[in-house]
Amino acid sequence: MIENTQDILNIVKAVSVFLLAGLISWFIFYLVMIVRQIFKLVKGTRNKIQKIDHLINKFGSKLGEGVSGFIYIAEGVKLLMESINKRKVKKRVKKKK
Repeated sequence: MIENTQDILNIVKAVSVFLLAGLISWFIFYLVMIVRQIFKLVKGTRNKIQKIDHLINKFGSKLGEGVSGFIYIAEGVKLLMESINKRKVKKRVKKKK
């Protein structure tokens, strides 16, 4: 089986290559797992950002609709205040007479 030192050298080389291949495989496995975790983290963050963006867009559209309605409410309040002021002026004029 082992007849000289060349055979021992070949066995050591074979074991070294086997261990190096195992080490590289282990390193690649953990590298893939790290990249997988990063991908999951980015995907989850992207989903949360999309939900927040959707919520902001919804809120903005509702706010825009509310502002357009607010203009009509402000005009109505303005007209109401003008009519109240006119009545007060008429009452003052009647009291002075």
